[in-house]
Amino acid sequence: MQTLTAAQSNAINNSTYTHNYSTQAVAEWEATNTDVCSKYTTVFTQQTNVLAAATAHDIGGLIVYYSKANAKQLVAFYDYENFVGTVFAAKQRKHKQRYNCKQRSKRKQRTQ
Repeated sequence: MQTLTAAQSNAINNSTYTHNYSTQAVAEWEATNTDVCSKYTTVFTQQTNVLAAATAHDIGGLIVYYSKANAKQLVAFYDYENFVGTVFAAKQRKHKQRYNCKQRSKRKQRTQ
């Protein structure tokens, strides 16, 4: 069974949900008396496309998604008992600046 680090657990406990299906799920369950857990888990994975770049682990009440590129990086979670989940923002890689714009404009001035 996959276990969470303290930092990952803290991230989950302090996150703002990016996806909340609780109202729809409870209303649907009350109207039809059918199990909606798997339906909304599927809705979460389809809407977020999280499985394209992550592997899923059910840890009991939560499905946690880890990056395929870095197996220790938590990218999302879905609480299938409360119908809420979060996709954490991906860290943007900083690209090295290829040239200095000020230097380029000085070169242009010299050539004119």
